[in-house]
Amino acid sequence: MQGAEPRAGWAQQYTSAGAPAGARAFEVPALATWETRHAIEALLALAEATGERSYCESALRAARWLDAIRVGPACWPRFVDPADGRPIFVDETGARVATSAKARPGYSWMGEFGIPWVLRRTGVERNDAPYRVPGDPGRCPEDPAPPRPLAGPRALAAEAGTRFVDVHATSRCAAESR
Repeated sequence: MQGAEPRAGWAQQYTSAGAPAGARAFEVPALATWETRHAIEALLALAEATGERSYCESALRAARWLDAIRVGPACWPRFVDPADGRPIFVDETGARVATSAKARPGYSWMGEFGIPWVLRRTGVERNDAPYRVPGDPGRCPEDPAPPRPLAGPRALAAEAGTRFVDVHATSRCAAESR
């Protein structure tokens, strides 16, 4: 289900024919950066667990796509148009709007989504980004409507999760990206 280059990401959900699909009114058919990060992590884990380097090709294509579509040094739109590669923001009814500030409130339209850490793991970028647990979009200065920071039990779970990750590890796939 991975998108064809140059948009080698994955969607949140798909039609039975394998095309990106919408779900809730504000989740239109699109490639999804956050879900692409998780797909890359899964492929890297498979490569590590099996020693099979064939998983690296898809992971690296997706990582290079994420690197190319950033809207700031550590900032990505949540959704990207599969046809033209532009960020997608929508209101409550599903109508496209120009910015995250005009989009449906209470949704993480932009963030760093743990992508810098994945780019480091794949060798696409050299950085010291920390691991970001699933469910934490992170923040990016370019977002005019940043998500609420994690708080309470969710923040504690995120903190605990980061302690279980080897943040210095590089993937077997990293050598292929050079």
